[in-house]
Amino acid sequence: MPTKRDSPQARANQATREGVIRCTEQVRGKTVKSIYVRVIEAGMTLLPDSEALYREWRRIVVQHGVSEIQAHDARLAATRYVHG
Repeated sequence: MPTKRDSPQARANQATREGVIRCTEQVRGKTVKSIYVRVIEAGMTLLPDSEALYREWRRIVVQHGVSEIQAHDARLAATRYVHG
C-alpha cells in the first residue's frame, strides 16, 4: 500500500518553501498570493523533519565538506535518502 511519502506530492519543507516562492514571484498582492499558496499546499503532504534527517544531513555535510549554499542542497538530498 502506498504511503504519503510515496506520493509525488510529498515534499520536504524546504523544497515546498522554495517552490511556493518561485510559483508566486510574479503574483501581485497579498490576498492573491495567499490564495495561490493555499492551492499549492492543498495538493501536497509535507514530510516531517526528524532526528534521522538531521543525522543524515550532518553525515553528508561532514563527509563531503559541504558549506554555505550547498548545505541547503545537502538537506534536500538527506530528505530524499531518509524518506525514500
